[in-house]
Amino acid sequence: MSNGANHVAAISGAGEIDIWTFQANAGDAITLSVAETGATNNFSPLIRLSNPSGVQVTSSWNSVAAEVNHTASVSGTYTVLISSNDSGSAGTGSYIVRLARSPAAFEVPAGDEGGPMTNGANHAGAMTPGDLDMWSFEANAGDTLTLTVAETGATTDFAPLIRLRGPNGTTVTSSWNWSAAEINHVAAVSGTYMVVISSNDSSNVGSGGYFVRLARTTATFVVPTGDEGGPMTNGVNHAGVMTPGDLDMWSFEANAGDTLTLTVAETGATTDFAPLIRLRGPNGAPVISRWNWAAAEISHVAAVSGTYTVVISSNDSSNVGSGGYFVRLARSPAAFEVPAGDEGGPMTNGANHAGEITPGDLDMWSFVANAGDTLTLTVAETGATTDFAPLIRLRG
Repeated sequence: MSNGANHVAAISGAGEIDIWTFQANAGDAITLSVAETGATNNFSPLIRLSNPSGVQVTSSWNSVAAEVNHTASVSGTYTVLISSNDSGSAGTGSYIVRLARSPAAFEVPAGDEGGPMTNGANHAGAMTPGDLDMWSFEANAGDTLTLTVAETGATTDFAPLIRLRGPNGTTVTSSWNWSAAEINHVAAVSGTYMVVISSNDSSNVGSGGYFVRLARTTATFVVPTGDEGGPMTNGVNHAGVMTPGDLDMWSFEANAGDTLTLTVAETGATTDFAPLIRLRGPNGAPVISRWNWAAAEISHVAAVSGTYTVVISSNDSSNVGSGGYFVRLARSPAAFEVPAGDEGGPMTNGANHAGEITPGDLDMWSFVANAGDTLTLTVAETGATTDFAPLIRLRG
């Protein structure tokens, strides 16, 4: 068997047993699936895995598709037996058998999906019964990794499952849900990481389109066409749109000692979007994160200089929250912009400066003072308000 390939065959007669083999090393993570294709005659796929000594280590069967998982305890030639587990062992029909082994080079079959991942990109795929799509990326020890998978289009039985395997082949984490799933991991070692996408429905027959995404820091990232992210400008309202399983990546430069405030707030009518904002430092490590049902804020004093990364997603229980949002940065000391139609900028001593706060808003004002000057500043709401509790912060 070739790792990652779709091996097409058929059980043509009663009692037939097809024998497949592959090489594996001790410690390898092994996932195998078998799924019937086309019209079958009582074919209930049964898959059995034996180790190099001929001892059966695991097996599984189902009416349409089945999957087995095993960690190789010894190196050598492993054997896979495919047959039918119907009551009379007489079922016949065609099938596809697949192998996802790591660590190992793998194929991406023609017309199928998988291969190298680009940080920040939306990688489209499609799941068929028993499918195992394999993706890979490079990471360094200490990198923070967030990966999501989300179904697209109208699906009924597809329950996206995402598995992350380390450079030594070990499964480091996995997650699944009915529409979208997310995993988070800090890389312990440098090397090639593998991602395996499949369906976790009870019968392993889930099918449908999906997107798989990677947000890795430290690393350069792309902003897909029509998506949102990229460099942030201090003081600006950066608009974005969250889709199920989306990961929007933003970045900015900061100096050690800078005070950073960031907010994210949903816009428009949303129901399940729970904005989550994560700040990651120049070394890729998580610094701070916050979420809430409408808007969230984080504040941090930069410990080191360099490029900081902001990851926006939804923290609802099913990872399917969607809707528009604004993300904002208030960094000091630094020059800042006042967005058109917003408020802020230079203050005049003694003047009344009018402004308006919207959910998650950060209005930045400035003035020049001399050492020894006495300063008094006030902020007061105007008009009828219910949940506005004015906060004023002074930074030197």
